Amino acid sequence: MLGELTCACENCGDPLGDEEWRLTMETGGGVRHVYECDCTCVTVTVGASST
Repeated sequence: MLGELTCACENCGDPLGDEEWRLTMETGGGVRHVYECDCTCVTVTVGASST
């Protein structure tokens, strides 16, 4: 099931990857990755902390 996860724009559904990646930051709640799609929508993903 986890192998089926993909990062896609919440607005238009286009896949998001390195070309759309804009920012990564780490907080106490985990790692955030920010992507900007060609449709101008911004998508933020949250993952587990690296520590």
